[in-house]
Amino acid sequence: MKFLLKPVISITLPLFWLLLSSQAGHPVTEKVKIFELNGRMVKVTHQANPDFYGKYQGEKGGYLLLGKDGSGEYLYDIQIPEKGCRSGVIHFEWGFIIDENDEILRFERNYGYSYPVVLKCTGDYCFQGCRVRHMVDYILDKKSGALEVSSSDDWIKETD
Repeated sequence: MKFLLKPVISITLPLFWLLLSSQAGHPVTEKVKIFELNGRMVKVTHQANPDFYGKYQGEKGGYLLLGKDGSGEYLYDIQIPEKGCRSGVIHFEWGFIIDENDEILRFERNYGYSYPVVLKCTGDYCFQGCRVRHMVDYILDKKSGALEVSSSDDWIKETD
């Protein structure tokens, strides 16, 4: 009986580890991450068209920065700090939502496409007066070629 136990363990442990590190057969890698969003697990990736990386900014000083390494920053145009929550830059990890076909989710609109992007805080200072750790925003890919952020009326991707 002992001689059967060793092969079973050597096969079972790697399979168990593979199941833990994946969801629905999709491995969690540097390119694909699992974020919890409103009690639901969603697959995201920051590996996208390089045009999406960079700073989206408007006239009032706020901005969204999407780094190619999956890190980012968010600064509200206008902040009214709540008790126990400082104002300033919010640091986060980000990713575009991946659909059931393992493609970046996008919605066709009359102006072009909208891409839902999940922002997940990495520090104590978070969205909406430190009450919300995750935020879903949309990157709008306009037919004109402009990239904009839906949560702000004037945040446009800066060109290099």
